[in-house]
Amino acid sequence: MTQSGRDPRLSGLVGPFVALFRVVTAAGGLLSTEAALAKAEAKQAAGDVVRGLVMVLVAAVISMVALNMLAMAGVDALIWAGLSPGWARFAMGGGLLLLALILVSVAKGRFNASQRMSGHIGERVNSNVALLRREMGPRDV
Repeated sequence: MTQSGRDPRLSGLVGPFVALFRVVTAAGGLLSTEAALAKAEAKQAAGDVVRGLVMVLVAAVISMVALNMLAMAGVDALIWAGLSPGWARFAMGGGLLLLALILVSVAKGRFNASQRMSGHIGERVNSNVALLRREMGPRDV
């Protein structure tokens, strides 16, 4: 033993352990810093999403008011063209309802097409997996 109380035979081993400890400590600090950064970025992204949704809702309300004003202008135009106020409102309401039904029908057709496509994709993936299993044999899969 030396005066410092250390065994001289262990002095060669202490250096690598200290270095390893420093590396592990630095890596842990880096990981905690990265986790804090990721958390801050996630909070920022969530805030951006909320602000975006609020803007979309405000735009939807403004759009509904604007569409109502356009419909009233259309009714006024029909009255100016000679229809009675009741028939003008009925014609404008019926026309807008017809437009809405057409849009819903088109959207429904697109949803059905996307579902059919996803079904086809699933069938293709399954057939490709079956082909691979046949070609590779049971030993490889």
